[in-house]
Amino acid sequence: MLSFAGLARFLIAMAQRSITVFDVQPAATPADIEHLLYDHVAPRIVAEQGPLVLHGSGVEIDGALAVFLGETGAGKSTLAASLHRAGHRLHGDDAVVLHEGPHGYTGSAVYPSLRLFPETIAEVFGDAAASSPMAHYSEKQRVDLRSIAAESAPSAPIAGLFFLAGGYEDDPLAAELMRPSEACMAIVEQSFALDPSDKSKAARRLGQSSMLANAIPVYRLTYPHDFACMNDLHAMILACLGSNGTRPIMGRKAMND
Repeated sequence: MLSFAGLARFLIAMAQRSITVFDVQPAATPADIEHLLYDHVAPRIVAEQGPLVLHGSGVEIDGALAVFLGETGAGKSTLAASLHRAGHRLHGDDAVVLHEGPHGYTGSAVYPSLRLFPETIAEVFGDAAASSPMAHYSEKQRVDLRSIAAESAPSAPIAGLFFLAGGYEDDPLAAELMRPSEACMAIVEQSFALDPSDKSKAARRLGQSSMLANAIPVYRLTYPHDFACMNDLHAMILACLGSNGTRPIMGRKAMND
């Protein structure tokens, strides 16, 4: 059972493939319930079935998926929106499900989504984007993906993971390649779990995270949260991914500690 204080509780019966919403509080709106179901409950159900599900945004760049991870407020959705506006394909901004196959890792959004503050919508999309409230307790809006020409996208091979750090105006623009051991623990911290106390499934997530961290380049991305820097940030991300024939631009300090 998942409980969200002051809003509602969700009883999840995996064997019966059912979700029961109950104890819905008077303050909870239909938008609140939809937000909880799609952004909190659904990723945990997918993770319970076996795959690694990460709390992050996914954008397809030159046919491969870049996954952006970080704490709430790190800028995952804004970065994904800006890349989509620049011509890259948005998969989603909340949860990415990963699968390991014979040719490497692929990923896709648990569901296509984009949630932004009104000022960010105006900055990135102008008047083109239609939106509606995400939840009554947040100023964020849920962007109508049809209004920004975003569609449900199939799985794509994963090219790199980026952990967003910094966010102050004077932060440098830098991408540091993380050690696999460091990246593994950071991936675990940003993974979904239906029951975090289940030791066997926690061990499974740790193993999945370790394999991923040793197979895919993982970067710590630092940049000022300033829209004037977005073009340079995009160029650095593409360089890390090796797109357009460019070479990675990386800070190496983390590799020498």
